[in-house]
Amino acid sequence: MIPRQLNGLGRACEVVDDGVAAIEKLRGSQYAMLLTDCDMPNMDGYELARQIRSEEGELIHLPIVAITANAIDGAAQDCLEAGMDDYIAKTVQMSEVHRVPEVFMPRKETLVLLPDVEQAAELATEQASQQSNESVPDRVLDTSSLSAIFGDDEQTIKELLEEFIVSSEETMTDLNAAVDQESVDQVRSSADKLKSAARAVGAHVLADLCEALEAAGKEKDWIK
Repeated sequence: MIPRQLNGLGRACEVVDDGVAAIEKLRGSQYAMLLTDCDMPNMDGYELARQIRSEEGELIHLPIVAITANAIDGAAQDCLEAGMDDYIAKTVQMSEVHRVPEVFMPRKETLVLLPDVEQAAELATEQASQQSNESVPDRVLDTSSLSAIFGDDEQTIKELLEEFIVSSEETMTDLNAAVDQESVDQVRSSADKLKSAARAVGAHVLADLCEALEAAGKEKDWIK
């Protein structure tokens, strides 16, 4: 999601898997800013920031901005103490994606490095899940969560919905096969996968059905 948001604002970015890969990239190239998830395998965002600061010279300062789900639980202070310049609380809003580069990056510098933050579905799913715990309108499709992330970028939202339809058809094929075979693990896995994707795009009715199916799979409640 975040690369799409940045691209929509005229910013380019590269994505790597974790902090170790980020360090390797940074040592061989020049980047204008680093966005990093705090929780990553191999090297988390805090250690990544400390490592970067320890290797920087006096005249070099790479802006580092954390993406954290625990801003109100002390993680924000931990980010600053690790040497980061700022943080964005999950779920990431379009306004924040616009604000941070404007603060830390001159417009001519447009390349951002994103270690691990672009597990696209994760960010959107977290937002959708939070909203689903509140009062979600009984609608087949509610795109408000996508609009909160991408603003008025209707083309990107359309593309995401089209991608959701294609991937959902594949997941449904796997799910139907799992039901036919009475494979509990596969039913739960496929239902959970489809549920997460549906929540991410605002298909809450479908997500609720998948959640019920997932629960039935856990209980081995086969309906003949």
